Amino acid sequence: MQTNPVRKGLTGAHFKWIAIVFMAIDHIGAALLEPVLLNTAVTTANLAQMQRLSDVYMVLRCIGRFSFPAFCFLLVEGFYHTHSKAKYLRNLLIFALISEVPFDLALRGDVLNFDYQNVFFTLAAGFVASWIAE
Repeated sequence: MQTNPVRKGLTGAHFKWIAIVFMAIDHIGAALLEPVLLNTAVTTANLAQMQRLSDVYMVLRCIGRFSFPAFCFLLVEGFYHTHSKAKYLRNLLIFALISEVPFDLALRGDVLNFDYQNVFFTLAAGFVASWIAE
């Protein structure tokens, strides 16, 4: 009787959750701290506090920069391992549309802002480009 060997290491699902956490950290900085930094007048009384807030903001945004390359990697893996590229693209676009309103509300303060879209649209464009190149 054969037993399945225990796999060690990082699975695609683990990697995806790590990327999601890093993206959430980035969005906390962008949605919560950036407006404070942009809309608070810096005075000699609050200079040290604003500098600390700015430092925290930069750390959060730097941590978040890991998420996009991770999602690109996962997208390419999904592209080569999916059974249906059409369904994969459909799912990307559904998530792009579902997440657009919360994304715009959190980062732009509007229900719909067509100046800047969430990353799912970029990932979908990359998926289409890969499909065409294939």
